[in-house]
Amino acid sequence: MLTDIDFSHISVRHSDKPLVPEDKHHPALSISICFVADHPNRKNVNISRYNFKRADFLTMWYLFREIDWSFLLNFNDNDEAVFSFYKCLNDVFNRTVPLRQTVTRRFPFWYTIETRRLLKRKAMVRRLALKCVNPDSVDEFRTLRSAVKFSIQKDYNTYLRLTKNNIISNPKRFWSYFNNTKHNSPNSLYYNNVCYENDGKIANAFADYFKSVFKPSTNYDIKNEFKSNCVGDLVKIDSVT
Repeated sequence: MLTDIDFSHISVRHSDKPLVPEDKHHPALSISICFVADHPNRKNVNISRYNFKRADFLTMWYLFREIDWSFLLNFNDNDEAVFSFYKCLNDVFNRTVPLRQTVTRRFPFWYTIETRRLLKRKAMVRRLALKCVNPDSVDEFRTLRSAVKFSIQKDYNTYLRLTKNNIISNPKRFWSYFNNTKHNSPNSLYYNNVCYENDGKIANAFADYFKSVFKPSTNYDIKNEFKSNCVGDLVKIDSVT
């Protein structure tokens, strides 16, 4: 119902930037409707995660070995079986893996100080524009929005360039980029002018690409025995199905 809408914050004025030639009987109008929306600011959030780098893998292996996994065959519902399986995993992890606090930051780490300043300013001007405190706030918000988009794209291009240039001297930077983007994987992938939409075909396309560009080290000797302090020698897998 129109009577349920508050028209007190509606501004109608003649537009000085018409999209098409004006007709004197149908002038171009600029209509602004201000309303307050629930748009809370993002804040840094502390999240507890398992720190597997400091895990007691020897104790973990013994605990897993003592579990009789045959109980999973007694479930008729797959979801219940998976829930019980992960319950056992988490129980062992809680006993052998310490927790660490990770911070979900408000902005990506590659944002520059200038970009963050523009974002904060845009958020403040947006609140003023929604409350119709200052008629010029809408125009300032539009200007800031364009400036923010340009600044973010510039920061991202700089970040990609540095990642590519330092991929040999600082491979951790590449894997940091990879880990930050793997949660937003596209549904399709183009490789050699072919579109892949199946997960298996996408994985094989990646494998073909890496195989084509991989250059093994000339100092690598496959006969050398790999030495490790891990407990891999305690685990034996007869077959994988």
